[in-house]
Amino acid sequence: MTMKSMMHIKLLALAAVLTLAPATAFSQQMGTPPEDEQPAATETETDTETDTEPEAQPAEGEEMAEPMAEDEAVEPMADEDATVGAEMEVGADDELIYQQGGLSGLGLVIGAKVGGGFPQLTSEFDTTFTGELELGYTLPVLDRSIEVFLSGQYAAPSSEETEAGPDERLPGDGTWSYEATMHQVVLTLGGLYRLDVGSDLVVPYGALGGRMYLWQTDVDGEADGQPFGEYEEQDTDFGGYAALGADFFLGPGSLLVEVQFGYASVDNFILRDTDTGSLNAVIGYRMFL
Repeated sequence: MTMKSMMHIKLLALAAVLTLAPATAFSQQMGTPPEDEQPAATETETDTETDTEPEAQPAEGEEMAEPMAEDEAVEPMADEDATVGAEMEVGADDELIYQQGGLSGLGLVIGAKVGGGFPQLTSEFDTTFTGELELGYTLPVLDRSIEVFLSGQYAAPSSEETEAGPDERLPGDGTWSYEATMHQVVLTLGGLYRLDVGSDLVVPYGALGGRMYLWQTDVDGEADGQPFGEYEEQDTDFGGYAALGADFFLGPGSLLVEVQFGYASVDNFILRDTDTGSLNAVIGYRMFL
């Protein structure tokens, strides 16, 4: 090959390179690779198209499951509300009757007590019968464990004494005796606290208050079997009151057992330097209304 032919071939090759270079640069600038550099379709797209299948149709003779009705979907929530309501009712049933405010929810309490009084601890009076009526109200706080009450009690302790000694004013040998009976109407205003110990049957309690004693003393004396006079004395004295007891819940109320102590000093014309002190043991029944 001659020198002239080789120069001609080189010029043709150079022209071809210059022709392809602008097209390649333009394609790279636009972000599109040349035809021979275009990537094949991704496997993901192919797999997606391939994996797409029609929904399964029910076999012949089978029925399609029906969607859950709206009412059926709400039923579990309704059952849950019913369960909560039942639990609340059970909780209310667990409360003792006084905690519920009584039969009508008013919180009123009516009680009656009977028992014996023992004034011998502080005075010369003997054992006596006691009867008491109570009217109370359970305050709507602390599960109605606090009760404010007013009660009225009756007692009539008595004392007998014989004195021996010469007294020319009296018949016989001058020995004389007397019997003194103190009729008491006792009004008590106080507060009572019930201690919930977790029992459905028994609840212990304590009470404190003030007392007003309205009393009348009758004295009947005799000497040698002959009466020598009757005397009467009246007065009002004020004192205190304390009690410990327990309510045993039966029926619409409670059977109660209680120990009381009341005291007031007395110093009058007939009864001198004495008192109305008495330790009482009583039983009774309270109604919670």
